[in-house]
Amino acid sequence: MYYDWVLHMRKRNLVPIAALAVGAIGAVLRRWELGTAFEENGLPIPWASATVTLALFTAMAIALCAVLAVLVGRSFVTPEGYKRVFRTDSYLLFAVMALLGLAVAVAAVLTALGTKDILGLTGALRWVFLALMALGGLGLTVMAYSAYTQKDTPLIKVGTLLPSVFFCLWMVALYRQNAGNPVLLDYCYSALALGAAAVSAYCAAGYAFGRRSLRGTVFMSLAAIYLLAVATADPAPLALKLALIAMAVFLTVNTTSLLSRLTPKDPPDPEEEEEYQE
Repeated sequence: MYYDWVLHMRKRNLVPIAALAVGAIGAVLRRWELGTAFEENGLPIPWASATVTLALFTAMAIALCAVLAVLVGRSFVTPEGYKRVFRTDSYLLFAVMALLGLAVAVAAVLTALGTKDILGLTGALRWVFLALMALGGLGLTVMAYSAYTQKDTPLIKVGTLLPSVFFCLWMVALYRQNAGNPVLLDYCYSALALGAAAVSAYCAAGYAFGRRSLRGTVFMSLAAIYLLAVATADPAPLALKLALIAMAVFLTVNTTSLLSRLTPKDPPDPEEEEEYQE
């Protein structure tokens, strides 16, 4: 069995951080696109430099996520159970992850009290959206608590599903808001980010329900980290931007934990093992 450099223990752990950094570059490109790739009437300029550059950059980033997921899935396996796979040993990281979830919940409450227009939702739909936003944030906190304390709690299954449900609803609300908008470039990156976040949260929830998919989890998590970072450049209320940032950082920490818990499918030869541990 061989170990490519991308599968080395220390280098694997840097991959989610690299995805976040690449996403930050993508956000800069997105801001460039929003500022230069549209005419005064709001229509996109055909083959604008910013649009082509961001599209190619995104395609390469997603392709690299897929390659890394395949390489990891081919050579490694994960332990069973959510708390073992996403275990967090650092109290600081636990505190950051828990506070991110609480911040999203608090932002939802403050938005409910102060902001009337949220994605064009009115009446009961607005309250349902904000309630799921708060619950999704609390779900992140429950996930962080389980990963750090290593305690089995009946809330973990519900907690892992809530972020996925929230991001699904957010994606539907975004599409509903832009149903009459013929310019897909206005919201396509936000839609992709929300879809990726929902699926990545669903993949993580699979570990709480005894259904593991290493390739799918790694690919969707890395892709979501990148796309969420890019989507922060799109116009949105402050509370929703906070939710995007919180999910991107949470996924970065969670994916790092997952990659650090991987074990080889087959034990390496002594010489390879020595090289692998260097």
